[in-house]
Amino acid sequence: MPGQNSKQNSNGKAEQGAQRCSQGHQLREPPNTGWNGPIPAKDGGREEGYLQKPPYSWESKEFQVKYRAKCWCGKLEFEYHGDPIDAKHCHCTQCQRLHGAPFQWAALFHKTSVRLAKHCDPLNLDFFSTQEGHSEHSVPCKISCRNCRSPMA
Repeated sequence: MPGQNSKQNSNGKAEQGAQRCSQGHQLREPPNTGWNGPIPAKDGGREEGYLQKPPYSWESKEFQVKYRAKCWCGKLEFEYHGDPIDAKHCHCTQCQRLHGAPFQWAALFHKTSVRLAKHCDPLNLDFFSTQEGHSEHSVPCKISCRNCRSPMA
């Protein structure tokens, strides 16, 4: 789907330089947070060393914390650089089942705009793969606190 300001050629396809869109939303480039590698697990699945990559334990001088989110017990805290790229209410059956509610509200950030706070032990992270149905890190996955079970992402 072409962006609102893009032009279409005679075949109905967007011309080069057109804005990219996903699910009707304009895609934005990730802000400069100091992450120089490829976007982790961009195509989903498992990846070696994922805990040392965004959105988990990684460092950068360019990363400027604007927001923080803690679980109930305080063992997990995520830090966010900049503003969300979007926000939504999700009504899919996975979100309904995982949250025990008719929908979930989510603020969406680029992976490289999120990190686990320095004082947090990554062993407190608990993962649930929604596609594979098990408690392992395989993207896409839900993240919660292993201690208090607060949903975090």
